[in-house]
Amino acid sequence: MNKKEIIWAAHSRGLHDGFINFWMGMLDDVLEDSTQERRVFEYGAMNARFLEFLEIALVVKEGKGIVMQADDREQHHVWSRGVGQNLSFTTESKVAAVQNFDIGFSQEIFSLMPDLTEHARRIWNMLSPTGVYYATFGWHKDNPCSARQAALRQRKDQPFYSYTLDEVVEVFHGKGFEVGVKRLTLPYFMIYDPQVTPARYGSVGDMISCLQDHKILFSFRKWENAHE
Repeated sequence: MNKKEIIWAAHSRGLHDGFINFWMGMLDDVLEDSTQERRVFEYGAMNARFLEFLEIALVVKEGKGIVMQADDREQHHVWSRGVGQNLSFTTESKVAAVQNFDIGFSQEIFSLMPDLTEHARRIWNMLSPTGVYYATFGWHKDNPCSARQAALRQRKDQPFYSYTLDEVVEVFHGKGFEVGVKRLTLPYFMIYDPQVTPARYGSVGDMISCLQDHKILFSFRKWENAHE
């Protein structure tokens, strides 16, 4: 299926999620070779929706959602149960040292992490020798909208750890990854919301700049001959 067919198939299955636009952008490179079965994970899973989206777009041998906050009672009923024959959930503390995953994904989790070096080490151990980890990051120091997002998190008593793009690159490269970086390409329109847009971005122009100019997609590729 092409990108539009995947998006419409996701909507037909009830995946009406505002993140579909970002998810599809993350999968662009992966779809070029999507016939082989893959073992995949989502780091920072909050529910089953992204993994279900992956099952539409890819041939998934196993999908694992890794939950960062195991004590989140509100989400417990969502991630504690299996969501399909090939999909399941676990917590950060229960991820085995070596999982041999082919592909990993995460959506905007770096600003939630107090220690990126530990995260990079954990990802290295989870990937197969030729595995790759795709991660989006928009709330970085190089994005002028980040100050607004940090203030929103503070009011909600939520963590916000500020990193530059260079800091992210240096951490993962230092762990042995080949690091790729580009702007995240959005395949669909950015949707205006009269409550979310002003609070999160300020104006429509700021939203466009934030999501088109500053939303970054990283690829962290692990090579067989790379050394930690």
